[in-house]
Amino acid sequence: MCFHNSINTDKQSLEKKYNKKLKESATFNPIFHANAFEFLVWPIVSSFYQEIETMNWGLIPNWVKSPQDANEIKTKTLNARIETINEKASFKNTKRCIVPSTGFYEWQTIGSKKIPYFIYLPESPIFSLAGIYDTWVDEKGLLRNTFSILTTEANPLMEKIHNTKKRMPVILSPEHENAWMNNEIQNEILQKPFDEKLMKAYTIGNIISGKNHNSEGVNKPQIIEIQEQLSLF
Repeated sequence: MCFHNSINTDKQSLEKKYNKKLKESATFNPIFHANAFEFLVWPIVSSFYQEIETMNWGLIPNWVKSPQDANEIKTKTLNARIETINEKASFKNTKRCIVPSTGFYEWQTIGSKKIPYFIYLPESPIFSLAGIYDTWVDEKGLLRNTFSILTTEANPLMEKIHNTKKRMPVILSPEHENAWMNNEIQNEILQKPFDEKLMKAYTIGNIISGKNHNSEGVNKPQIIEIQEQLSLF
């Protein structure tokens, strides 16, 4: 699935990419590595909002009744399978959005070892992941926007890396970005995984699993000395 993401850029680059201003009241700092289970705030682009909004990762459906239920359900809605989002109660009647990314992380399993990778698009410093969001009214009457990242079956590159679940995020090509947000493209079209030829990946160190996992050096390349792994690419 896609539980580890990054948006390592500045406000100006983000605004230029999507031709929208970041909401004036929003605070944005580069995120070198986000673990979805921290439910971080993320810049989100949608056709409904004129500005780039910020939302928490972990979708809370509008029909949730209590804070306890909200805290429980958001751990299960960090990702949504694009093949079944119209069938799941948590994802029905949600709105489409874009989740900006500068690269995401995944682990490859070789024997007893789990090897972390950074995956990115060399020709697209900032690229778009397909997302959905909803608005929940909490116990204080405050509106809380939350989102989920869509996933699909892995392409050949991601099959080698994410070799247990064999899933990957739905990456939108530039020509599909507005079509996705405006409901002008069918889910079935985006079920086809993104072209592996436009992606790159390399192994990184275990800083991603430590207390400094959101530090600037988290995606620094590091060679992993495992013969099986070295023969995969």
